[in-house]
Amino acid sequence: CIHLESVVLPYSLLSIGEAAFIECESLKSISIPNSVTSIGDGAFAECAALVEITIPDSVSYVGKNPFLLCSSLRKIYISQNHPYLTLIDGVLFSKSDSRLIFYPVTLTQTEYQIPTGIKTIGDISFMGCNNLRRVIIPNSVSSIGERSFFFCDNLEKVVIPDSVTFIGSDAFGT
Repeated sequence: CIHLESVVLPYSLLSIGEAAFIECESLKSISIPNSVTSIGDGAFAECAALVEITIPDSVSYVGKNPFLLCSSLRKIYISQNHPYLTLIDGVLFSKSDSRLIFYPVTLTQTEYQIPTGIKTIGDISFMGCNNLRRVIIPNSVSSIGERSFFFCDNLEKVVIPDSVTFIGSDAFGT
């Protein structure tokens, strides 16, 4: 789908599957209908032209980083009262399992402190975030997922608390 620029999904759609729009390099906009309840792992991975996306309140599940390496994604819109998801400083979290889902590669800050109360750093959630140099993990985190910080080439310091009991494979690999 190299030349696909815009997609309007049908109102009967319930789920966007794993890697459904992977590498749709020209995709600039997509309209997700209120019927969608789940977005799969890497659903929009490497959609280089995607600048913004709105996730409706109907979405109750978001898999592993659905926006992996979306190099132009500047804004995710969700309602303030979204029942399942929340945005904190542009970072996407799941309320139900206190999981950090997605840290945008487009964020320019060099230091990030994960909010207190988050329990899990999701698989591939920071992948390719080359602006980050330092990450502070709170005592509430017990799990760091697979490839969480994979290809974070400029990461110099991560403060991992004693509360962490699991670090997934290639969590800090390159």
